[in-house]
Amino acid sequence: DITSVMEEFQKGSQVAGYMLGRYYEWGHYVKEDQGKSSEILLDLASRGHWGSIGLCHQKGIGPYLVNETKAVEYYTKGVEDGDVVSMTNLGACYQYGTGAKADYVHAVALYIQAAEKGFQHLFSGQLLQVRYRRGKR
Repeated sequence: DITSVMEEFQKGSQVAGYMLGRYYEWGHYVKEDQGKSSEILLDLASRGHWGSIGLCHQKGIGPYLVNETKAVEYYTKGVEDGDVVSMTNLGACYQYGTGAKADYVHAVALYIQAAEKGFQHLFSGQLLQVRYRRGKR
């Protein structure tokens, strides 16, 4: 729930901060606010959160120019450091061929890795999309 996410963010959780930033971007659980979303994500990026740096490159947030290849590089660094946000974002890059060659097997492996670390909020939907695209139900 949004209250828990906000509380965890206030305690310093980068994952909760990332989720909150995305919620503001999408208008999920809070009123859509692109400025607030960018502010949170840029703050996390400035503090070295790989998933947020990658997203800033992927979307061209703030001073970051759109560069999907750089986004994949930062997500990869995050995966190496165990960042669950980077795992799901890199999985999506492989799923959709964003900044990397499409590779459904690698995408699913990353989604599972994130889920095994407790980051399941995107996992079910992403995995179902991959399975649907591959004709498996």
